Amino acid sequence: MTLDNTTKIVSIVSVIVGLMISAAGYFANLKLQSLQESVTKLTVAEKDMDIAKKSYEVAARLTTDFSLHLARSFAIQYSQRDLSGAQSHEQILFPTTALSEEFKKMLGNWESRKGLMTGKACQQEGLKARQVVTLVIGNIGNADALDIRIKAMEKASPFGDPAKRWQEPSETGGVLGYYDLLSASKGWTSTELRIGDLRGLGSPEEARVREKVVLASVSGASDLFGTILVPIEISWYDNVTKTRQSLPIMQSLAPALRADLLGAEIGSLGSACP
Repeated sequence: MTLDNTTKIVSIVSVIVGLMISAAGYFANLKLQSLQESVTKLTVAEKDMDIAKKSYEVAARLTTDFSLHLARSFAIQYSQRDLSGAQSHEQILFPTTALSEEFKKMLGNWESRKGLMTGKACQQEGLKARQVVTLVIGNIGNADALDIRIKAMEKASPFGDPAKRWQEPSETGGVLGYYDLLSASKGWTSTELRIGDLRGLGSPEEARVREKVVLASVSGASDLFGTILVPIEISWYDNVTKTRQSLPIMQSLAPALRADLLGAEIGSLGSACP
């Protein structure tokens, strides 16, 4: 092999090695750039998550739960609401004028132990305790929950008398319990109940209360009295996230409510009957 050929081979090899080094550097730079972009995206995502977490921690957060009250205990609580409200940080709220007027007709009787039970002990249906269905709303977030509203179904008594029982028929020929009234349709209307505002944990303790919203008067699960309200969804405006938040009510709370209402049906006294 001549010196000329050797020089040519060395040159070619040098070019190839140079190209390989350049290619390796190019792909290494691409990988580095991709890695840097991934790190940047991850950092942004972590920052977004951190911002979202902090927003959640300081935002208004509502809780809802059904609360049942025996008729007489509710009447006593309502008559002493100014004192009990100051002690328990709860306010009783009648969301409609019609419901308020109907209850006021009954409260005096309940407090004097009249009309506390329905049914007959020796009949198959047995005795049932007269109860008041309320929805307790609390704000466990730091910010205030503003412009709270409840979407609900509403139906007035066909008798126009809060002392007379009425029932809602089901499609199968039976009657619906209060917890199943979302499936009812005939005679029911949609309504929106305005609850107002609820202060958050960032407000002074004396300003923070829970709203106890009166919805219905029932006896057992399916005996209804007067106007009945069935809550579907609660919503509120949050000033931290600048958005309107919402939560389902009856759909998520119905199973627990079913157990509580059925527990108030005493039933027939059996052997004590003639």
